[in-house]
Amino acid sequence: MASFRIEKMHPGSKTDAQRQLMTVSQRQDPRLKPTWISNLPDIFAKGGFEEVQSDVKEALPHLALAMHECNLVIHELVVKQTQNESVAKELKRLLPEVAKETREGACWAFTRWVVIGKKPLA
Repeated sequence: MASFRIEKMHPGSKTDAQRQLMTVSQRQDPRLKPTWISNLPDIFAKGGFEEVQSDVKEALPHLALAMHECNLVIHELVVKQTQNESVAKELKRLLPEVAKETREGACWAFTRWVVIGKKPLA
């Protein structure tokens, strides 16, 4: 989520609802705005892991929409679990608009990070 951006198939595609949905959700749950992702290789190294390797990729075009749709489920869970009724109401209002923007060619995109390391032998 730290690399959140919106990609459009058409320059004129609307994205207001997608931006608003992310903003409302990030205010509700700080886990949706991690700032440490790009520092993960250093965190592994400082934690004592050896042979730390990173694989940083953008989603291929045919996977971007699927990843977008999977991330929308998070916001539906926030609606069900939040104690904040105003947040739930705003998310419920935005989700159908986000679905419309998606059908019209706009989706969220995120940089994917995979970081691995090996524990040192005792």
